[in-house]
Formats: sequence, structure tokens, C-alpha cells
Amino acid sequence: MLATGQRVGVRDEHGEVQVLAPLPDDIHNYKWTTPQWSWGVLERLFQDCERAKVTFQMEEYVDELDGKTKKRVKRDEQGMHDGLGSGWWFDALGLPKTFNTWATVCMLHMWMLKVRIRQLPKKMCDHWSDLLTNHFFWEAERTMDFVHKIDASDRRKSLEAYSQIWRGTVVAYDEGLIKGDDVLAAAVWRQLFNADANVDPLKIALVTAYVRREVARLGRIEDEVLARGYVGFGEPVSEADVLMQSPLMAAPFESGSARQTTDTPEEPKSAAENGLKGGVA
Repeated sequence: MLATGQRVGVRDEHGEVQVLAPLPDDIHNYKWTTPQWSWGVLERLFQDCERAKVTFQMEEYVDELDGKTKKRVKRDEQGMHDGLGSGWWFDALGLPKTFNTWATVCMLHMWMLKVRIRQLPKKMCDHWSDLLTNHFFWEAERTMDFVHKIDASDRRKSLEAYSQIWRGTVVAYDEGLIKGDDVLAAAVWRQLFNADANVDPLKIALVTAYVRREVARLGRIEDEVLARGYVGFGEPVSEADVLMQSPLMAAPFESGSARQTTDTPEEPKSAAENGLKGGVA
């Protein structure tokens, strides 16, 4: 990224500079309802949230109604759309390569951005939060329509369902952020791993540690940097980051029976030795 004067630009794949929008001297006094600025910045922030992108293979088929050759998303043996994807979320965590995985991972990162956006002035916070959500649902509907060929009625039902999922995601992760890692891990287990009782707990711990680290990092980013739409997300958390051996593991083991044989119990004291008069208290 480069900045020239009061304008922010980026270089595309051909090395050409594309100016996004004017950069204000003081973002707290800037009118964030300006569509040319806000939409472009939030689009780039949303693209950073797409950490588990899935592409779908297409295949040709003959429509039984009109006999024409058409294209559709290829399905696997179970009849599910056959997706292609790579990266930590699929390779290390074993998440399925589906549209729903793209959505839930995207929502996780949108929530982390939302936590940071809440620290901005209220007018900007509300506007940016709405735009971030709009970008997600615009992309979701576009994929449903042009890739999965879902008709308008079913798209509306699916989008309403994901709207409820998004609201529940925000509440669940907010609660985890406030109450602690155990509650946050439970939210990750429900939202990301679909409450699978057989999931490896280490995978939940990895995501929980990743979320904590990224929320803290985003909180340290200056408002002026956030306003440019270039914050990104860090590398995934490794097992070594969460599997730390407790110091007590190196301490010598001492059983209860051994303590009983080595420790000499004290003789009971008499009433007089305890300072009691008259024998029985």
C-alpha cells in the first residue's frame, strides 16, 4: 500500500496504482457515511475475513426438461457439492470444504473485526458494522445464485437462516470474550465444529488461542491504519503454542499412602494442655 498526499492507493497485480478514496487528516471528524470511502474499505476488510475460500467444480449435464446441455456444481458420492480448498482451516482442522465452512469461518473473522470497530466513534461504528454485514450477505447471495444455481425462494430462506446464525455468532463469541477461554472454546465448538462430540479438543484449543491473539492484535491497531482497510489476520496458531507442559509434571510424584507412612501423627493433647479447665469442655 502507498499513500500520496491525502489519498490512499493500492497496486494491483499489474503494478498499477488504484486510488481508493481520500484519507482524512482526523478520522474522528470525518463523515464516514461517504459511500465512496466506506464501501471500498469495508470490502477490503471483508476480503480479509474470507480465510476459508472454497471453489466448486462444475460439470455438464443434460436438462431433462429441454434437452439442453447445461453446467452445474459437481456433487460427491453423498450428493453434496464437491468443493476444493486448501489451507489451515481445511488441512489442519479438517473442516469440510463446503459453503457453510466458508460462511462460519468468515463470520468468526467478521466478529473479530466487529470487536475492533466498536472502539471507533459511534456513528462510524454503526455504519461500518452494517457495511461489513452487507458485504457478507451480498457475496453469499451471489455465490448461491451464480455458482450453486439456487432459486430466489430458496436463496431467501437460506439468507434468513444465515442472518440468524450471524446474530447468534456475535452473541456467543461476545460471551466467550467476556467470561473466559472455556466459554469462548465452547462457542468455537458450537459455531465452527457444529458441536461435534468427536472433534479433537486440540483443534478447539488452537482456534481459541488464535482468536484471543488476533483480538488482542486488532485492539492495538491505530484507527488511522484501520481506516485504510489493511489489517489482515495473522498466521495460524501451532500446537506448540497451546501444548505447554505444567511445571507440576516435573515434580516428584508422592502418593497418599506414602505420606501416611512417613508422617507421624501428633499425639492428642489433654484438656489441661489445651488450656481447658474442668476436664470436659
